[in-house]
Amino acid sequence: MAEARGTTTYAKVFTSLWNGSLRGERDAQLVFIYLLCHANELGVVEIIRDKIVDDTGVGRDGDDSGAIHRAIELLEAADPHSRSKDDNGRRIIPIDPARNWGWKIVNYEFYRQIRNELERREQNRLAQQRWYAKYKQQQVSADLSKPKQVPASLSKPNQSSATSAKAEEEAEVEVESFTAQAVQDSPRGTSPRVPISEADGSAGGSRLTAKQAFDSEFWPAYPRKVGRRVAERAFLKLIRDGPETDELFDELMHGLEWYIRDEWANREPDKIPHATTWLNQRRWEDAKKPTR
Repeated sequence: MAEARGTTTYAKVFTSLWNGSLRGERDAQLVFIYLLCHANELGVVEIIRDKIVDDTGVGRDGDDSGAIHRAIELLEAADPHSRSKDDNGRRIIPIDPARNWGWKIVNYEFYRQIRNELERREQNRLAQQRWYAKYKQQQVSADLSKPKQVPASLSKPNQSSATSAKAEEEAEVEVESFTAQAVQDSPRGTSPRVPISEADGSAGGSRLTAKQAFDSEFWPAYPRKVGRRVAERAFLKLIRDGPETDELFDELMHGLEWYIRDEWANREPDKIPHATTWLNQRRWEDAKKPTR
């Protein structure tokens, strides 16, 4: 679904809205989703309360007229049980304390970046599908035009594997281009990553394994494609299946983004260390920390 100019017409809603500290608060949940869908690119919502009542039905005439005010007060209130500690766990903050409408959604930009990261992953997946489809079509065409006297498996036993390797390399190149663009376009040092523990970006999703994190996140992003297998072994020594290394994975990927964007921006690929060396020496710890 497209976005209107300056205003979001859809929003990604995480299941934590129902299993977190807002569970059971259906009016507050509905109002929060409404605000998410009407926020601009900065997370600001300029809508009066009566309009929210008309559109959501919360506190409409004949129902509990105070429901809309209680829902907004709950979203504005500090929440010590919230996962986010920004603004003491508040979901929204008033733009102008002198009026009772107009809010900024706390952490809106953070979750917007998560949505963009998920879209990038989907682009990578579709890119791989396109290249493998292209390779398959090329194989069919080659088989139709191939001389029938001598089977290709006897005359050139390594041709199929070489073609397959080339197709995989081409697919990987396109995937890398999406990754490099995502790193380049993200705000310097501030781009949040989808945790390794969430395979589909939503709370409660099936877990992403450490190997999947290497295949879909680290290796496509690392600019020097040498020694994949040993790099994978080094990566799996650091990152384990389970939530205990999620924070380390996040730090590692942020460090890699800094190296790609700053340290290696004008460096020839053969001057970049092998991924195994970079991992074993914990080079991501040398990356400059983002200013907040």
